[in-house]
This record gives sequence, C-alpha cells and structure tokens, in this order.
Amino acid sequence: MDYKGTYYEVRRVPGTLSDRLMNEDDFGILPKTTSPGVLIIGDKVEPMTLEQVENRKKYFKRDIGWGQDADGRWTDGEGLKDVQLALASDVFKSLPLVHFDEIIHHAKLPRSIQEIRNLVSVQGYPYLVQLIGRSDNDRLITLKFGKDLTSLLMNFLPEGGKASFPEEWKYQWIVDIVLGLQTLHMRNIFHRDLTSNNVLYDEEHAILCDLESGPHTSHTIPPELVQEVCTEFNETMDIYAFGTLLWTIENRNMPRAHRNLKCTGVFAGLMSKCLSVEPQERPTIDEVIAELKELPQTASLFPGLDTLITADMTVV
Repeated sequence: MDYKGTYYEVRRVPGTLSDRLMNEDDFGILPKTTSPGVLIIGDKVEPMTLEQVENRKKYFKRDIGWGQDADGRWTDGEGLKDVQLALASDVFKSLPLVHFDEIIHHAKLPRSIQEIRNLVSVQGYPYLVQLIGRSDNDRLITLKFGKDLTSLLMNFLPEGGKASFPEEWKYQWIVDIVLGLQTLHMRNIFHRDLTSNNVLYDEEHAILCDLESGPHTSHTIPPELVQEVCTEFNETMDIYAFGTLLWTIENRNMPRAHRNLKCTGVFAGLMSKCLSVEPQERPTIDEVIAELKELPQTASLFPGLDTLITADMTVV
C-alpha cells in the first residue's frame, strides 16, 4: 500500500509489528522512513530503493492474461493452459462417456490433470464429490449434491438477519467434513482450498467438492506460506484451513485474510489448535476426529462399525 508517499509491503508474522499493522488498522504505528518504500516482515523493517518499489508495483499490476474459460469462470493464462492439458490428457479421455442429466448431474471443465486424478482416486468414497464420467462436450460429470454451504451461512433474509437451520446440522456437517478430509489425506491428497464455498450440504449432511488441488483462498493461507518459510503445501495447511472453516460455520461469516480470529463456541479449543501459528502444533486429521469423538455434540454422529455410508451418502 501507499501511505503519505511511502510504499509499504507487509508480510504478517503473528505477535509482531506486522501482525499489529494487519489487525489494528492504526497507521500511526507505521515505521517512519525517508526511503521510497519499506518491507516489513515480522518486526524486521527493511528500506526499499525506488527501483525495488517500482519493480514490486509492476509485479502486482502485471498482466497475467486473465480470461474466461468455457464455463464462464475467470482464470489466468496458466489456468487456461492447465484446462487444455487436462482435456488432452489420457486420464480424461479414459473416462466413460455419460449422457448429461441436469436433474442428477453437475458438469464442469476439468481445471487440471491433478483434479481428474484426485476425483478418480476417491470414486466410491462417501463425504466427497463423486465423478461418474465425461460428457461429449468435454465436461467432467459428477453427481449433483445439494448446494454450497456459503449460500446458507450467508443467506440474509429480506426482513433482516440470516436464515436459520437446526444446530444439529452444523455438528453433522463438521463430522462429514473431517471424514472427507481424512479420506483425502489417507490418499496423499491435499484439498488446498477448504472453504464453505467448497462444501456442499443437503440438509444435515455435507461433502467436499472442488478437488482441484489448485490455488487456495486468501483467508485460508497459513502464516508459514505468507512468510515463505515453507513453499510446499502439506496436510498441516489443510488443517489450518479447516480451522478457518470452523470459524466460518460458527460465526456465519467469512474471515478476513491474515487477521487474528477469535475462537468461540463449542469448537473453540479445536479451532484454536487448528489455527496455531506453528504447523507442528496443529493436530493431524486423525487427532481432530479423536477430539470430535470426545465432544458430546459430535460423539454420536460418527458412523458405527456396523454402518455403511455409500458414496451418495445413503446409510445402509
């Protein structure tokens, strides 16, 4: 950002000056400088030359070739290239041709070869979107399931307030979400974009969708990625995103990126662990499930050993 003629670039490190700048909106604590710009990482303040400032501004304003794909979704040039590679791939061509029925099916362009592989890998597993084939106009065909969770959580009524739903639904959604995430992690798949936009609900049950393993939403990005301490995505980052999803469900709001989140409600303890600044302090998905099995609100919602949940979320 530019403030009084000085360019400031802030990379948040919790508990430091950068954290206060991101959370307090107090321009008075910006460090004074005679340099054209300042890079702030944690408590470290580095002056920037005019050339560095201009290069950073060019980087953020660069033309990355945004355009619309055949589904009408906006993507960059690399994204469009990934779609083309996916359509030409052997794994896509090997999918069975399916006649599209808008009542029971959902159709979309594959976003990447990895997305197709992920969908194939979880075929037959509950709590996850189910791929059944491809259409003759080059779309992935999945089974339709309810609506996206955001549409309910953020559903404002004309008379004010938000649409209500049974509290028990919330508990079952969380159980279904962690069981879906457990299946992904068991198969070495990271979701990378675990938000309410990518959770589909049908009354009390939920499944995960958009297994693109692609770019993640800003408010789910963990501190270690922002700080560039770690550049390779791993399961602890999905757990951080699950913490932000818990916060979204509990507060019925979208968290602002890089802001401190106040953990409240029956899941406050688990939420706080998932949102830990230190990746090694976050629980694994198995530890998340173990903790949920100890909470009275969710303990009885896990399927028993003699219960079979089919891929279409039918209890047998």
